[in-house]
Order: sequence, then structure tokens, then C-alpha cells
Amino acid sequence: MLQHEPDVAFGLHPDLGVIAAVADDNQYLLAVLDEYGFKYDASLDLSVVPSEVPHSKAVRMVAALTWELKHSGWMVDVAPAVSMHTVLDPIQPSAAAPTRAAQPDSTPEERTRARAARAASPQLPAAAPSNPPPPAPPTTAPPRGAGRTR
Repeated sequence: MLQHEPDVAFGLHPDLGVIAAVADDNQYLLAVLDEYGFKYDASLDLSVVPSEVPHSKAVRMVAALTWELKHSGWMVDVAPAVSMHTVLDPIQPSAAAPTRAAQPDSTPEERTRARAARAASPQLPAAAPSNPPPPAPPTTAPPRGAGRTR
């Protein structure tokens, strides 16, 4: 079975808290993470939730991002340390998704960059529906005594 690298991977770092790594420096995904409050650290090549954000909110951010990205066709991986919290404390994605109006510290350049990154993102083809395996043929019992030797 062919396995693919995730487009985004979320993890829990002992010093940094909740982190995200993006494959191939995908600018669209970096812009989406930025919209949700992650801050990109070029020296680490990671997006990090700022330390002042409570852990419970960071977990909600991961849950909302995971839902949004997976439903948009992206491959997402969440480390068990984060996903366990996500499963125990689920939220509706719309409740966690920040809006630009709720982020007064964003600059016009950041908003323009995020829009441009979204516009440049390739549209992924819709996933082919998975076909269930065909039903097993009906089995019939062999006639009594068949296959026995005396």
C-alpha cells in the first residue's frame, strides 16, 4: 500500500507546546495556520501556538484545523499526545475558527498574503468514492458424505 507524507502534522513539544509542521513549505497552509493563531518560526521551520494561548484553546485550534483541512482534501496527521485531548474535548470547528475581524493585530499585508496564498493553492480533485468490496459468493454445504472415504 502506497503511503503519503501528510501535508500538515500537529504535535506537542515539551517546551514549545502545540506545534505544526507543513510539508514542502506550502505557503497556503502556512497562511491558514497563521489565520488560526499559529506563529511561524523560520529558525525551527515550525508553526507554534504562542505561549500565552491556553493549552485547551490550542487543542481546539488543532481540532478545528484538522477538520477543515481534512474536509478540504489535505492529508493531516495529529500526534497521539494532541489527538487524545482532541477526542476528549471535541468542539465544533466554527466555534474555534478565528475570523479576521477577531484579530485586530493582523495587518493589511498579512490579510493580502493569506488571500493570495489561498488563491494560488491548487485545487485538489475530489476524492474518488471508495467502493466496498463485492459481496462474497453464497456458500453451499457439500452433499452429505462428499469427500469422505470409507
